[in-house]
Amino acid sequence: MNNSRIVNFVVILSIFMTSVLLGHDGSVSQSEVKEKNIVPGKFIVKFKASNSNGTQASFSKLSSVAAQYNTKKQKQLFTEAKNEKAKKKLNLLNIFVFETDESADIQQIVNDLNNRSDIEYAEPVYLSKIEA
Repeated sequence: MNNSRIVNFVVILSIFMTSVLLGHDGSVSQSEVKEKNIVPGKFIVKFKASNSNGTQASFSKLSSVAAQYNTKKQKQLFTEAKNEKAKKKLNLLNIFVFETDESADIQQIVNDLNNRSDIEYAEPVYLSKIEA
């Protein structure tokens, strides 16, 4: 695994664990955007599992978000995770990073997505520093 993948994994895992442990609803205030290092034009979406088997989000769900927010790219996270049982149990197959225009209001996008019934959570992508 190269360094950028490790950093991406650590950032995403920390966001996920913070949300789970603190019960964060995913909404972001304008002051949080200014105070935190949010990556412009990127946001994370975890779709709800359509059944207990943790089946991957459907193409129509991905397309809906991509069309609504004019995303340039979407990338599934945790594709290289080896433990299939854990991936299904934690619904990791349904976590995606979307990339849209850098001028997009990520706060508004995240808040809108968190109101959808088919989405477990949506969050901005945060920058973090790892100090050795």
